Amino acid sequence: MTAERAYGGVSAGDRRAARRERLVEAVLDLVGAGGVASLTVTAVCRKAGLNERYFYESFADRNEALAAAADHVAEVLVLRILERLAAADEDQHARVTAAVGAAVDVLTDDPRKGALFLEAGSTPALAERRQALAGSFIELLLSQALATLHLTRTPEVEKGGLVAATHLFGGTLETIGAFLGGRLPVTRDELVELNVQMFLGVAGRVEHLFEHE
Repeated sequence: MTAERAYGGVSAGDRRAARRERLVEAVLDLVGAGGVASLTVTAVCRKAGLNERYFYESFADRNEALAAAADHVAEVLVLRILERLAAADEDQHARVTAAVGAAVDVLTDDPRKGALFLEAGSTPALAERRQALAGSFIELLLSQALATLHLTRTPEVEKGGLVAATHLFGGTLETIGAFLGGRLPVTRDELVELNVQMFLGVAGRVEHLFEHE
């Protein structure tokens, strides 16, 4: 096997990774400016300043590029949530505020990410990716909630916790989406606090149900 050459001290693998990152950023730029409908392979390559052979080096088609952009947004969300949780106080209100606030801020601080989030169901590729990513976020929510509530993960606790986590995940996505779409007459802080209160209400009910576990 012929070894891949390095140019300027940068390996071929690193160059491919950098090109892929540029393409994902171009996808976000285009979705942020004109929605998913504006996305074509040609437009992505033009925005990234790369020719099409480099696009197909990373992606089979625009659907794969969209999925990669969705994965990127999900990775940023998880990282930001975990960072905020690590810095938060131990009380429930502080931890829930940290997590919900992180999610809201990721999607509002970078309008491109918010735009992709709003269009998550607009194409089969994005809808499928959102569904696939939902499981990871629900598990994150469940594990963090059980740790905060100091509940042992028994089968019964997990069953009730999964229902609660799925309910909260879906509701939070809908409220953030409505906020981004201008359909909720609330400020950022009001949006976060209202979601926090709903989280705490559900958490209190779950804690009560399993307090003797």
